[in-house]
Amino acid sequence: MSDIDSPAVARHRVRLALRSAREAKRLTQGQVAQAMEWSLSKVMRIEKGEVNVAPNDMKALLDFLEIKDPARVQHLTDAARASRQERRTTDPADREHFTPAMIELHQFEAAATTIRVFQNLFIPGILQTRAYATALFNSSNGGVDDPEAIAARIDSRQRRRRELLGGSDPKTYLVVLEESVLMRPIGGTAVWADQLEDLMRTVAETPLQVRILPFLDSARMLASYSPFFLTDLDERSVLVYRETGRHDEVTYVQEEVDRHRGVFEEFWANALDDDATANRIAAAIAALHASGI
Repeated sequence: MSDIDSPAVARHRVRLALRSAREAKRLTQGQVAQAMEWSLSKVMRIEKGEVNVAPNDMKALLDFLEIKDPARVQHLTDAARASRQERRTTDPADREHFTPAMIELHQFEAAATTIRVFQNLFIPGILQTRAYATALFNSSNGGVDDPEAIAARIDSRQRRRRELLGGSDPKTYLVVLEESVLMRPIGGTAVWADQLEDLMRTVAETPLQVRILPFLDSARMLASYSPFFLTDLDERSVLVYRETGRHDEVTYVQEEVDRHRGVFEEFWANALDDDATANRIAAAIAALHASGI
């Protein structure tokens, strides 16, 4: 476990470690529940990451699962303790202005090795200029009406952009934009041109990779997919965050995560390559300038 694991990431590491240890012993969840004198639902919720494990319970459980290595016991006990620090480590403003799913996404982004994003509506949040983001929220398409919450979310996007794409440990950040995103000049012509120019600069100056999925290639695949984010820990996709209008959610169910990873890879393979994408965006910018902005 990393010394800087957030509560959400620590909880994820705990649930995977406990499930793996149980399966290695060929025990059912019911057998664990009976031995620990817990309810079956408690064991199930721990392995789903829905509840935390108290450090004392963790020590007893590790003993039952015959995990004896002192270093591993210490790491998992520390992770159990860290997973219970949500209220202490989460900024009160974040708890007020962000959904629980967003807070988990932000925590996983900070620990991720790779982040994958699919968007078929707008420029993704951390790649938005302040003017574009403001226009998006003001149009009500952002799904938030409170001015204080809007300001907090825009500030967060700017901060996350610096943290994820800059600094000493930038993330691998892969984005697929469905071509219709280029047809939505949010904020008007000047704001939109500035947004596209900023996107091009960010691609040139950071590890960000953006590819455009053309209309013809996307039509068959887009029917059941809204925007989503995938985060990798230790080289494996472990979380998917999905947005649908005013609703958002995260899931760690590996089948769902793997399904979205497969969809992303298909989108990526069918998208324009880096050079063709750059040319497509440059053409859109040229057209905007030709219109007299």
